[in-house]
Amino acid sequence: MEELLLQVFENSIYISSFLISAVSSFGLIKFAHKYKLFQPDREEIIAITNTKKFVPTMGGLAIFLALNLSMFFIKTDVDVILLGNSYALLGFCDDFLKLKRNKYSGLLVKVRVCFEILFAIIFVFYVILHDPTRNYVPFINAVFPFVLLWGMLVIISAANSFNLTDGIDTLASTLGIYTLLFIYFATYSNSSILFIACILGYLMFNVPPAKIIMGDTGALGIGAIIGGLFYKYHLELFLPFVGMVFVAQTVSVIIQIYYIRVLKKRLFLMAPIHHHFEKKGWSKGKILIVFNLVGILLLVVCLLFRGF
Repeated sequence: MEELLLQVFENSIYISSFLISAVSSFGLIKFAHKYKLFQPDREEIIAITNTKKFVPTMGGLAIFLALNLSMFFIKTDVDVILLGNSYALLGFCDDFLKLKRNKYSGLLVKVRVCFEILFAIIFVFYVILHDPTRNYVPFINAVFPFVLLWGMLVIISAANSFNLTDGIDTLASTLGIYTLLFIYFATYSNSSILFIACILGYLMFNVPPAKIIMGDTGALGIGAIIGGLFYKYHLELFLPFVGMVFVAQTVSVIIQIYYIRVLKKRLFLMAPIHHHFEKKGWSKGKILIVFNLVGILLLVVCLLFRGF
């Protein structure tokens, strides 16, 4: 009976998180339209769509409000949430500067990277202190500085890969949910379900055509949470596979930069790669379907490989 009551209580927290996220998203939309707080578009995006969208940003605030209120009532990974909060705060500063300047340029890249490294180091150091088995790099007998470097790489790459993928309505969120489902089935962690509930509340208003986008506030924060969970639970080697779409997006940007700066030409019509397909004539619906099918397939394959 006690276990049943506990399960009912936990489910009520998940539902409450979903509702808080949804109601907060609705409130943010109203607030943004009142004060004209719209995400500035990249010139390349305007060229693709032939229109300038007026979509409120910082939807990530709704996700993290629900997450932070809920964590006081359920057993969860508080350290991972605090990591997500720190990256979300960094993303908020970036979004705020974009709105203030009314252009697609926020924090200086050097400044953002420095803070990303700092927050990742603090988290990794904390995890190692509380879990001595985490003091290693897979397949290598590494000394402590390399252990820190490995943890930083996992978290920073996850945060920025998620951020790069957040370019089409619902794309990053749905792919993020698949990675969180992998964490749940691999560890049965309550945190994964809580994070998913908060994202789903926001998704109520992000389905195409989106009424709000998460901005860097949500993208950096959720990406850091995903990286933090995979690192904390010793699953980081699965992250590039279950999150291969995120990897492809990031690699396409890196390759594009190399081609432009070194070879003075473009390999892709536009990067990240989902914009390349847009310029090739794919509709956003087709991109969402294909990328999500790939994400689901990767989730199933990784779960089967792990022996679920």
